[in-house]
Amino acid sequence: MTDYQVRAVRSNYSWRQNRALSGKLEDVKKFGNISRSVLAIVLLLSLGLVYVSQATKAGSLAGPINDMEAKVTSLKEENQSLSVEVAKMQSLDELKKSEVAAGLSTPSEARFVD
Repeated sequence: MTDYQVRAVRSNYSWRQNRALSGKLEDVKKFGNISRSVLAIVLLLSLGLVYVSQATKAGSLAGPINDMEAKVTSLKEENQSLSVEVAKMQSLDELKKSEVAAGLSTPSEARFVD
């Protein structure tokens, strides 16, 4: 086969390929608007799903946080009551009643330093 014949066969082959390809492109163009719409709907649904999952996650974390805040409040109240009890225990009357104070002797004479 001569060079001219090879080129002719190749050009005929490429023409067939281009024709088949252009037919496929026309089919894609016809289907393009529908596929864009479907793609937009799928994209919106996926974004909505992500939003709902994040909102649900935040809501599920609110319960344990409220429980912890209630526990902190009760512990603060308990701490205040214990502080009052410690202050009562350190009062002078309570100290005089203790075992250590019972073993101490009272001074016979009190003197002041100038």
